[in-house]
Amino acid sequence: MAILALATSGPNGGLALQTSDGTRSNTALATGRGRGRDVMPAVQRLLTGAELEPCDIGAIVVDVGPGSFTGVRVGVTVAKTLAWSLGLDVHAFHSLEVLAACVRTNGRVVAVRDAGRGGVYHARWRDGVPDGAPGRTPGRDLGALTAGACVVGDDAAALTAKFGWSARPVDVAPGAEILLDLLGDMRHDGREACPAHELVPLYLQASAPERKAAGEVD
Repeated sequence: MAILALATSGPNGGLALQTSDGTRSNTALATGRGRGRDVMPAVQRLLTGAELEPCDIGAIVVDVGPGSFTGVRVGVTVAKTLAWSLGLDVHAFHSLEVLAACVRTNGRVVAVRDAGRGGVYHARWRDGVPDGAPGRTPGRDLGALTAGACVVGDDAAALTAKFGWSARPVDVAPGAEILLDLLGDMRHDGREACPAHELVPLYLQASAPERKAAGEVD
């Protein structure tokens, strides 16, 4: 059984494939305005390289955000479409779980990602156990939350400096293969997969067009 992983919410999107013998391959995705246009061709390239067909995919794991609206939307849509056509459920993780999985440390860990407009997406762990739900908060209000913690993210150091947190920042650049590792943990912990029609993105804020339609000014 092959496992396909899609990580498209971050600044550097990518895909990974694990074959039944445990062999892994991965590919990066386009960034900027080209984000999302090459996801399905990239899936096909991975399958072709492994001499597999779409019907050989036995599990799909996806990063559902928060992050880039376009990236999240594309990743979730592709995961849902493939899962629906193949009769599979989907294993879903939020992007802050992916970031936190890049560090192995006891104590307090706060995963962060720039949400724009002075906001920060964040989620907390204490000794590896989730401590509350993911959220979006003005960065200037996160000082107490991050004080003394290991702060991990795509741009943790920059955010720590920008908002003056007294934290220990760790910058990471996770690839889609992290999702394959998380899937193993998920199965070990007894977490269930999601039916394809129930899979939804985790945005945590309205998009720019939605804010404009509501009369908000950035």
